[in-house]
Amino acid sequence: MMKNIATLNLDPQLEAEISRVSPIKEVARLYDVMHGMQMALTSFFKYVPADVIKLLMRAGYEAKLGGEKRYLTIFFSDIVDFTRISEQLDPETLIDMLGVYLSEMSNLILEQQGTVDKYIGDAVMAMWNAPETVLNHAYKACRCALLSQQRLMELREGWKDTHLPAVGARIGIHTGYASVGNFGSKDRLTYTALGDTVNFAARLEALNKEFGTEIIISETTYSQVKDQFVCRPLDIVSVTGSGTSSVPMVVYELIGDYNSVTAEQLSGTEVFTNAFQHYRQGRYSTASRMFKHYLDRYDSKDIAAHTHISTCRKSLLRLSVRTGK
Repeated sequence: MMKNIATLNLDPQLEAEISRVSPIKEVARLYDVMHGMQMALTSFFKYVPADVIKLLMRAGYEAKLGGEKRYLTIFFSDIVDFTRISEQLDPETLIDMLGVYLSEMSNLILEQQGTVDKYIGDAVMAMWNAPETVLNHAYKACRCALLSQQRLMELREGWKDTHLPAVGARIGIHTGYASVGNFGSKDRLTYTALGDTVNFAARLEALNKEFGTEIIISETTYSQVKDQFVCRPLDIVSVTGSGTSSVPMVVYELIGDYNSVTAEQLSGTEVFTNAFQHYRQGRYSTASRMFKHYLDRYDSKDIAAHTHISTCRKSLLRLSVRTGK
């Protein structure tokens, strides 16, 4: 019983066990104290990640300012057009809907061994591989993203009868080194991750808006999950490196795992990827022709293909002016 309490295993059966062994007044008092502690800790879990609390309990030390450099996978999600949605709903309905959404997304993160870092309005920040070590953390973050979109689709279906607006979400995932630990003041701490890796993950989430996509992952994340998931390259973006330098990085749309995507999706991804390789190598005429084929054959409204065709035309025009041909 005491071992369960020490490890924060606050199962309801524990209360029954305490009651069963409480025939005397002193033990009954102990039960009251333990019941109060259970309620306090249950509330505390709603503010602080459970893994962080359990880590402190096992280590037997007080939380202090400080952090460490650690290789993490960072996950950001955000509700599409949340401002517009919030203006359509009364406060009580909005709070209820947001509560259901955040609960469902958080449960999926925990199921995939992630840690919910914080909520920022309708946004969720999560991380993998801290505070506890998580094997294959890039894979689990990507898996969580796909499950989140699937669960959100189910929620939308359920909300149709209640006349709630359709809710979509954008997700960005990046894997890299970040400072993680207790930050803040000596009297008030927060366990979080900081640095360029975190900032870039948030940037990827926002980049979905430009391409009309739902999930974008970085090249470092892609390198660890490319054998499990179908992805297509979207663009090359600059990432802050050491100091003030920046390095180019390919970003990818996460489409699905190989067991769930259709043959049409696989074929389209292959055509788009080949076109992107020509584009990246400066073969703009070939790239433009292949992107047009992708639009005609697979998705006439694909924003990424239209964007790259426009860039190819501009590049060919500049080349023509420069060479006089």
